[in-house]
Amino acid sequence: MTKKTPAKRSEAREPKQGRSRASLERMVEAATALLRERAGPDFTLNEVSSLGRVSIGSIYCRFESKEVLIREVHARTMVRFHEDEMAMLDRLRKRGDDLDTLIPAIVSDLAEFLKARAPILSAFMVSATSDAAIAAAGGQAYRRAKDAIVELILEHRREIARPDPERAADAFFHLVYAALARHLGLGHAPIAEEMGWARLKEELGVMGLAYLKARERKPVTKPQR
Repeated sequence: MTKKTPAKRSEAREPKQGRSRASLERMVEAATALLRERAGPDFTLNEVSSLGRVSIGSIYCRFESKEVLIREVHARTMVRFHEDEMAMLDRLRKRGDDLDTLIPAIVSDLAEFLKARAPILSAFMVSATSDAAIAAAGGQAYRRAKDAIVELILEHRREIARPDPERAADAFFHLVYAALARHLGLGHAPIAEEMGWARLKEELGVMGLAYLKARERKPVTKPQR
């Protein structure tokens, strides 16, 4: 598996002095906190200035606009998330000797991974609706995560009964991610559900395993009269 961390494409004007670097970090931390709190980009640079204890002039010295600052937050966050994903996959590989143990573990670990990061992920998804750069970078991050998990599942391809294991593993990820994201309200309001979080994870694991191990049934043709 490729574990290379994606390069952070920074649009910030990089500082050279220690005090300036500390000021930049406070800007980014303040913007990150406001993104989480507002569940999106609904904040001002004046608020970043106040929360981060930096002047407006300092912010504009590093970032041309609020949008560029948010892209910096997104880029840094995606690098950390990728590193966390790789660590999660290493743990899953050690735990999952076969599909019976691996698939429920993938669902459970992916669910908790998303839940722990839901506020900032949701904020980025809202930002992506009006910022093509964040939308593109977010799509790349999603595909990296999907490809890594599909690769892990395909290490057990002999246990997959579907006629096209790659397509089946890909479908498994998309459907599980969509169900978890919907439950958590990533990019939109959470839905009111009778099914609790623990049961959702359990049922997704059971259904995912059953799907991957199910043989394709040929359609029954009725005899013509």
